[in-house]
Amino acid sequence: MGLEDQLQVGEKILYRATPSPLPLLPPAALAAGAGIGAIVLWRLAGLHPWAFWLALASAAVAVVALAVAGGRYVILRSRIYAVTDRRVLRQVGILSKVSTDAALDKINNVEMRQSLLGRLLGFGDVEVDTASEVGSTVFPQIRHPAEFKRAVLQAAEAYRGRNRMASVPTATVGVEQIRQLKQLLDEGLVSREEYEDKRKKILDTV
Repeated sequence: MGLEDQLQVGEKILYRATPSPLPLLPPAALAAGAGIGAIVLWRLAGLHPWAFWLALASAAVAVVALAVAGGRYVILRSRIYAVTDRRVLRQVGILSKVSTDAALDKINNVEMRQSLLGRLLGFGDVEVDTASEVGSTVFPQIRHPAEFKRAVLQAAEAYRGRNRMASVPTATVGVEQIRQLKQLLDEGLVSREEYEDKRKKILDTV
């Protein structure tokens, strides 16, 4: 199940985070080293009989390391981290999926943690604390964690701003608009005709 399958009607994706490829590096490096070693030993097999068996062992190590790297790649690809205009989503798992989400209006705090290596390579952990039963959701070792944190905070603030505007009575909004329009008239930035026309339109919507 992809991210798009989880979206509600009218929900928009604002930001997608991706896991750091760092877990792939150790097995990939081991596979490369073992593969090179196997090639060198294979060429020496004609001169030294023991080199043949060492070449086979190195090749086996390379295959196993490649399998580990491939498995980790599949796991990383299965992780979905996203910020929408309504919530923060986290989905993990390959065959069985575990999905959690935090509504933007429930978010209390967003914390980012980076080690020295994380700062050098551009990855870190982001923890989103919420007032819901879920408590906190951790997004481990993601790329560009500062950008993800900023996206969560901006989305939460925008969501709360929309809710505040929706809770303000229409009449109150109309009064404030007319007050601002009158100020523009007094400052000579709009004509009397423009003022009366816009004032009428505002009153019609209240």
